[in-house]
Amino acid sequence: MSSNNLIRLGNTGLQVSRLCLGTMTFGSSADEPQSMSILDAATDAGVNFINTANRYPSDASDERKGYTEQIIGKWLKGRRERFIVTTKAGGLMGPMPWAAGTSRKHS
Repeated sequence: MSSNNLIRLGNTGLQVSRLCLGTMTFGSSADEPQSMSILDAATDAGVNFINTANRYPSDASDERKGYTEQIIGKWLKGRRERFIVTTKAGGLMGPMPWAAGTSRKHS
């Protein structure tokens, strides 16, 4: 990826693509092979910026929350240093009171 396709992310020093790939449907509307194809196509288009969340896929049952991150993790193996991955944390992951938030107890 050419550095002229990247912009600085605030004052972090990170260089990211102008577009960020959202992944909330990876593992639901897009199954694992489709999700990986989308990641490949985004990379081919110059995207190095990926966004996810601990509770994705967005429509997942409690036991499937986090599956999107597993897909992204598999895809990133061996190329992690080339990408900026952002996430949202603290989302509701289950029925227990501690299944949300940012405490050590949160799953």
